[in-house]
Amino acid sequence: MRKILHTLIAVIAALPVALTAAAQSPVPIRYSYLSDGFAHISTERQRVEASIPFDVRLEKIIFPDGKSVSYKMELDFISPTAVTLPKAVKLSARTASGKIVSASQSYVSDGRSRSAFEDENGRILYWNRAQYVLEEAEVKLLAAGVELMEVAYNWSPDGFWQFTFKKNEFGSVLKQQLSALTLAPVPLSEIGDRIADYANRTGSITIIAKAAQCGDATVQLRYLYYKKNKREDFDLTLRLTPGRSDVLAFESPVVFTFTDGSQLTLPQQQEASNLIVLYPDADALRALFRKPVRSVTYQTTDGSSHTLDTGAEFSPELALQYNALLMVAPI
Repeated sequence: MRKILHTLIAVIAALPVALTAAAQSPVPIRYSYLSDGFAHISTERQRVEASIPFDVRLEKIIFPDGKSVSYKMELDFISPTAVTLPKAVKLSARTASGKIVSASQSYVSDGRSRSAFEDENGRILYWNRAQYVLEEAEVKLLAAGVELMEVAYNWSPDGFWQFTFKKNEFGSVLKQQLSALTLAPVPLSEIGDRIADYANRTGSITIIAKAAQCGDATVQLRYLYYKKNKREDFDLTLRLTPGRSDVLAFESPVVFTFTDGSQLTLPQQQEASNLIVLYPDADALRALFRKPVRSVTYQTTDGSSHTLDTGAEFSPELALQYNALLMVAPI
């Protein structure tokens, strides 16, 4: 198994950060970046259990004037059958207030809309992707409650899926995501060109961010996507300044200390010379740039501990690399 679970001490050290984040929003922010003056902030996907289960992801787009706002709602309908929704077919929803919200399919299929994956039971399923552009007032209507929704998947009179939400399953998810986007800070730094390599292989996709010097280490983040089960992984490396002769011990604790004194611990993933290699999950990775990191402490094979000054730029740089990778990620 490629990923090694975090040690108990890592979980305990990260707990205050996790609790703080949970108090702010129940839905993680997947990415947040500024590109050509447009701010893009997206939530992670959430599942809605319905007659056809589907995943929901809401993205907020803030225009360069800082006032105009639009939303992109992505729905991935999960089915054993691949379906391509034509552009401009309609979604219509009756909200709890009795008002109707209607939107047109805006997603142009590029193959990802029919991407297959294998679930935990070995079944081959498809994400049938639909994407709609909505005004803020429309999102707020949907978030207040949806009773009935019809989604056209072709142009025939009976080519639509119908969903009835007796417990407001869809509206409640949108409410959580809208709240998360409202709480999320607006990105201030342009994302720029930060991708060093993009490799699309038969079973996986690897995307590598450009390395950057942060204090006494060169930091680089790598994203891995496994097509078979749609799993995402991250590799984080910190290459120590040349001239050192430190051999880091396998599975030894690597401790990140934040400027407020709290800590997060991750295990070193290989015995390596002058190289910190970590496999953080998305939550741990986001924790490393939610608050500024002050230093990193690691252990060498002789049992001694060493502290690395990461500089004030570590957390902002990691955030930029993370968001640049997810900006071009396949899902």
